[in-house]
Amino acid sequence: MKRSLKHSLADLLYAAIESKQDLPRKIILESFELKYPKALYTTWQLKDNAIWEAAFFWEKKEHTALFTKNGLWMETHTYLPLGKVPKIIQQKFNMDYPRNLIQGIFILKKSEEVFYEFLIRLGNKEYKARYSVDGEKKA
Repeated sequence: MKRSLKHSLADLLYAAIESKQDLPRKIILESFELKYPKALYTTWQLKDNAIWEAAFFWEKKEHTALFTKNGLWMETHTYLPLGKVPKIIQQKFNMDYPRNLIQGIFILKKSEEVFYEFLIRLGNKEYKARYSVDGEKKA
């Protein structure tokens, strides 16, 4: 099966980026591969000299995931269009904020909890509003 030009160009771009970036230790790469087998176009960035962030495409969605230096998975953000947010979460958000403030929406998965996270802009500042799966606003 022929690959599309779009995928070929993406592969080329990824290869160029991969050759320029620092990669995490083997234990982190192995942990990532176990959690996200067959992830595509993964790029790595060291945050605050302690946490590795992977940005990647997996199961037809864009994700970012955080790992400790010891390879322990911490959390994953997955981009989510507004239409995919459960109605109860949308209703709760709309009670708290005007919809036109939304800059992005994510599902935030941690080992113990799942949140819907709205990135909002108020004036020149960005804020995060988090809601549990049952619509409860979180600090």
